[in-house]
Amino acid sequence: MDDNPNISPVKYAIYGIRNMKIGFNIRTLSEVEDAGATALHLAAAKGFTNVARLLIMVGANCEHIDQQGRTPIFYACLGGQAHTLSVMVTELNCKITHTDKLGRTALHCAAFGGYIACIEVLIMKADFLIHKEDLDQFTPIHIACERGKYDCVKYLLKCGAAVNALARIDDCTPLSCAQANGHQQIVNYLLRNGGLFPYQLRNLAALIIQKWWRQHLRSRQLNNQKPKKRKINKKESIKMIQSNITRLWSEIKN
Repeated sequence: MDDNPNISPVKYAIYGIRNMKIGFNIRTLSEVEDAGATALHLAAAKGFTNVARLLIMVGANCEHIDQQGRTPIFYACLGGQAHTLSVMVTELNCKITHTDKLGRTALHCAAFGGYIACIEVLIMKADFLIHKEDLDQFTPIHIACERGKYDCVKYLLKCGAAVNALARIDDCTPLSCAQANGHQQIVNYLLRNGGLFPYQLRNLAALIIQKWWRQHLRSRQLNNQKPKKRKINKKESIKMIQSNITRLWSEIKN
């Protein structure tokens, strides 16, 4: 590695630990530096837990962001470094709720790579992240379906991810994401577990509203009351469907 006056000795040390070879594909150390990454970002990405611990102990900032708005926690998730991530979260108290410039959390990044062990660490600390939407309204399960991470999709559903989370900006559900990218194994799995396409979800929402209105009218008629007009919140109807799709579908068929 050629000397570069713009790169700190600490970063050189990280890349030299245990005669490690650089594993950032075509990225050079200078490019990582230009992206705004610190020594802690690099240690997290490569799984150098003791180095990360030492850097934080001597004052490295866990909340420093690179040019994409990502903290070292993101780098640990993108690198699949579950042990380092666990130490940073549980022992060193690094925050995991930060969002980058795309509105994504560290859990989105872990889902991107299909790193189940990293997802497990994050969910144990903050299970609400499983429902967090990015700027495109994609949740982590959308990302996993888009990327074809079958085992990751199964794990996210097991942990309570919404099988029919609707990203209204791109009008897609996890099922449509998987189909659009040719991941048939995931498509089949989602179909077996109540997955719907966006048009099916919208149709079901309309049926739910119609069923509710008929029941409302019937109740008013039995009580000799004039029905009052009431605005139906379609967004809340869709959320209700997402939370218990099997039961609602059974109600509609009956």
